[in-house]
Amino acid sequence: SGVGACVVTLSEVRTVSAQFDPPTFAVTLTAAGGGSGAITSQAGLAPALACLSTAGSVTGACSATYVEGTVVTLTPTATAGAFGGWSGACTGFGPCQVEVTQARAVTATFLAPQLLIDTFARALLGEGSIAPEIAAQLDAAGNRNGIRDLGDLVALMDHSPEARFSAVVMRVLQRRGGANAIRP
Repeated sequence: SGVGACVVTLSEVRTVSAQFDPPTFAVTLTAAGGGSGAITSQAGLAPALACLSTAGSVTGACSATYVEGTVVTLTPTATAGAFGGWSGACTGFGPCQVEVTQARAVTATFLAPQLLIDTFARALLGEGSIAPEIAAQLDAAGNRNGIRDLGDLVALMDHSPEARFSAVVMRVLQRRGGANAIRP
């Protein structure tokens, strides 16, 4: 009995049994960006991951060890700004599945509200682009009309108390009719 090497003297018939524990690996969550949000694992997974991010710093259950072959589904939820995508063992913008075959590191990027506002304003001016997934998030939080427009920008600013009328936002308002463009 015990752990380690086993020596058996074969002077008679003997029964030997061994138990091998499957390998385990860690899944570690980190965050980037100036926004805030949460990263959670699927219901029923033990141990659960529930990691909170504020301006790139994480707190909570941000690392756990799983048996090889476990599939961990991670879901991001922005609380200030928007979810800007995954890096590391995940890519894209939606929920992500990580199969635990080795230690895995995943980084969620949450965009700061002002950066998001200015990026969105530049896209409205035709001076840049915004990922379709982020545009859909903005429309869902904005006027919900299915297109990126000034109503989404105004709603985003309204839901971000720290937002300011930056130079690029002012250019959007000037090109779109100034104060008349903000009518409900």
